Amino acid sequence: MCWNSLFSCTLCYVFFYDVCKVVCHSHSTADSGESVVNPKYFHIQRLVWDDFRRIQGFSVLQAFRVIHPTLLKRYAQSFSVQDIAARYVLEKFMRIESDALTDQELVEHAAAEIIHSGAHSATESIQNSELRGDQQLATELVRYTPHEIVTRLFNMGEIEGHEQFSSVDWTVLQYRWRFRLLGCVESVAFIAVVVLAFVIGFFGFLAKLCHSAILLTDPDANIVIVVVYVIGFANQVIGVMAVNQLLIWRVQEVLFGGADSKFSGEETFIMNAYFALLAEKVCTSEGLSASEKFAVLLGLDDQDLQQMVIEEDVDEKARILLGVKAYMKQHGLVSSSALARWAGGQ
Repeated sequence: MCWNSLFSCTLCYVFFYDVCKVVCHSHSTADSGESVVNPKYFHIQRLVWDDFRRIQGFSVLQAFRVIHPTLLKRYAQSFSVQDIAARYVLEKFMRIESDALTDQELVEHAAAEIIHSGAHSATESIQNSELRGDQQLATELVRYTPHEIVTRLFNMGEIEGHEQFSSVDWTVLQYRWRFRLLGCVESVAFIAVVVLAFVIGFFGFLAKLCHSAILLTDPDANIVIVVVYVIGFANQVIGVMAVNQLLIWRVQEVLFGGADSKFSGEETFIMNAYFALLAEKVCTSEGLSASEKFAVLLGLDDQDLQQMVIEEDVDEKARILLGVKAYMKQHGLVSSSALARWAGGQ
């Protein structure tokens, strides 16, 4: 009960915070000459597509989401303090101003310096394969994240004659222990969150299971109360993993997460701005009533999102599909049900 109350208070606080922000920005208007989004709609999209969905499926059992094996890596990526620190290291290493380059540009410049210095000969990839050239190594390094390229940089150790490479600042190597300490702290923090989520989810499930057993074995219990409680408990178990939210999350990763399926701060803002514009279009639509607007906002799912961002040539697609169907029929790759043929009159 204590954890349920704590989570309920947290959800209520977040919900009413966004409500208050919407009210505060209700009179805010964007200059028609500027490509900006009214701040009100940033909070409306959070209110509708985040807060409402959390409240709809609220249960202490949702703590099991954090410990799901498939999602552990994705949740671990939310601990991004070390990624921010890696960016600071690369900026100092490249002697450039803060926020002058994107993460990918920083990685590319750092990879070029690593190869140019000849220090790559001390890395594990070169030790394991003497036939790998600079071009192949460069292709490998530019795919790294800032965190990975900084880790590779720190693993190189001191460079002999590094004073000749004056374009970069090799003194960043002295921050190696700080970076690794931060990584250890992040790992410990994530493990603590996972353990706490397991404890909360386990004891919450155990308490509800025991309560169900008591109701089911109580001869004086009201049958209506028992049925309602069991149905509610089953609904909470089904809602442990919010499938609809996970599907939307996956589409968001494809659209905004890039090749690494990871949201940077800038990518997250772009995604929120997109949904804010979408919320603004729905809320300002003159062809929908207030109830219809609310239904459209709440009914958004992954299929709607995919249809809005992917445009296909229907005629060209039909031509290709007809060709594929003819090929499948010619080579006996078409499987049809006898029951379907009977129902279709063939």
